[in-house]
Amino acid sequence: MCAQDGACPRMLLAGDAWGYILEGRTYESKEGKFKFTGKERDKESFYDYFGARYYDAKIGRWGQVEPLLDKYINVSPYCYGLNNPIYLLDIDGMDLFVGGDKTAALNDLKSLFSDVEIQNRISADDNGSVSFDVIGLDLTSDAALELLNSLVTSENKFLFEVSNTTIEVNRKNGEVINYDLSDQGYQNLSKTPRSIDNPDFLPRDGFDGQVTIGTGYFLIPTPHKKSDIKDDRWNTVFHELAENYFRTEKGEPYMRNDKAKSGAHSMAIDWHQRFRRNTSINPGSVGGYIP
Repeated sequence: MCAQDGACPRMLLAGDAWGYILEGRTYESKEGKFKFTGKERDKESFYDYFGARYYDAKIGRWGQVEPLLDKYINVSPYCYGLNNPIYLLDIDGMDLFVGGDKTAALNDLKSLFSDVEIQNRISADDNGSVSFDVIGLDLTSDAALELLNSLVTSENKFLFEVSNTTIEVNRKNGEVINYDLSDQGYQNLSKTPRSIDNPDFLPRDGFDGQVTIGTGYFLIPTPHKKSDIKDDRWNTVFHELAENYFRTEKGEPYMRNDKAKSGAHSMAIDWHQRFRRNTSINPGSVGGYIP
């Protein structure tokens, strides 16, 4: 139903726990096409379109099996969100991919966790598509759990690669450019411009967000002098992935010019405080990069 409060409409639906609109109710406007979990309902079949497959809310069943069933052989191919819908939103079956040195990239993702049992839940197939088994995990207990699960289940497609060079795309003319990471050590690209004044570059074709980190190491940032102490690599991995997630998924610029200093960079720093393996003195900063 579409109810009006002055000039501000809101959508109200009367349905059961499985998304089926209760018969005989007149609350719903015929104009509203977005139904259960905000998905579009097909007018001919009355199925909800989830991107990867269709859902029949009348019987609470999927019309097709999980398209990535080979990655989740321990659960039913007809379940939703690995049977954990409170914490997991399977938006449309998109993935997080590792690239460059795929083994090194996968190890970087695993390094976000000190618990070997959690590390063993993270894997990648031959194409670099990452799987993360979160059954039984409390995703709210560690920002790294929440971040990795968000990247894997997002409606956007992310690439995380370990390489000393990468490919980026000119946002204005589509020119493909080879980028050398030897000076900075990382590159963070998103479909969302970095800022209005500095829109930067797009990720490589086929991806909405891209983080590339070199094979060298980062130095601990210090306020008074250049550091020569090696920083834990997972600090940079976590921050850059979190920042890219907020830019790509939430449409946030790198930083806003306001007193709150909001934006993807600040949001990633806030998440860093809930990152269990955080050993950074100054999250979001690096003291230098050694190739």
